[in-house]
Amino acid sequence: MKDASLAQPRRNTRPGSPKHLTDPRMARDGERIGSGFIVFRRGKGSGRLRCPEYPFEHPSLAAAQAERDRLSSLHPGETFVVFAPAEGEPA
Repeated sequence: MKDASLAQPRRNTRPGSPKHLTDPRMARDGERIGSGFIVFRRGKGSGRLRCPEYPFEHPSLAAAQAERDRLSSLHPGETFVVFAPAEGEPA
């Protein structure tokens, strides 16, 4: 019997399933946990931010802006915004 405390966290590897986390301690491909560069969608009616439980943290501001632009072209009429750490804040 394997010791559960030694088991490595695993990603969701089912075919066709979305790339969401099964263990939030693991960074997803291309993610840098702690960077603070996050893309959110604003709701059309309320203007409120729509965000997942564990938002994807892009490695740089440029990467987050590129993702915002990509999402905007895929979803016309939706508003996507980039959040970044305030100047002088640790990333």
